[in-house]
Amino acid sequence: MKRLLPLLSLLFFANTALAHETCDEEKIPEINEKPTYIYGDLVINETVSNPQAGENEWVELVNRTNTVIDMEGWYIQEGSGAKTTFGGSIGPGEFSIITNLKGNLNNGGDTIQLFDSHNTLISMLEYGEEIPAAQKGFSIARVNEDFFLTTTITPGYENSITKEENNQDENKQQEEA
Repeated sequence: MKRLLPLLSLLFFANTALAHETCDEEKIPEINEKPTYIYGDLVINETVSNPQAGENEWVELVNRTNTVIDMEGWYIQEGSGAKTTFGGSIGPGEFSIITNLKGNLNNGGDTIQLFDSHNTLISMLEYGEEIPAAQKGFSIARVNEDFFLTTTITPGYENSITKEENNQDENKQQEEA
C-alpha cells in the first residue's frame, strides 16, 4: 500500500491540473453577449425639438436591418451631454419613439447621437446649420439620407414632407439675397 500511495497522489495532482486548464474562465465564451451593430443599422428618423405648447420633444428611430434589435442599454445623448437610456426591442422596418428626454433639445440647433449598449455611435443628427432648426410645430424628418423640415409630423409612421406657404416664401427671399 505504501508503494501505491505516491502513485495515487501523482495521478490525483495530474488530473487536478488538467481539470484546471480545461475549465479556465478566460476560455469559456460569453453565451449572452449582445450583438454589435454598425452606423446606420438603426437611425434617427424624425425629431420634434420645438414642440407646440403642451407637447413634448421626442426622437423617432427606425430599424433598417432585417433582424429584431434588442435596444436594452441603448441611449440618446444630446449636445449638452445629457443621456436618455431606453430599452425594448424593434423589429425590421419598425419605428420607436423616445420621449421624456433628459436635458433639452435646443430650438436653434443641437446634436442628437444614438449609441448602442457597447457605446458605439449608431446614428447622429446635427441641426441648426446645414440642416435648419425646426420652427415651432415643425419636425425634422429623414427621407433616404437627407433631412427636411415638415409641418406633417408623423411619429411612428413613414415621413411625409410638407411645408407652409409662408415658410417657402421666406426661403426664396433668403436665397435671392
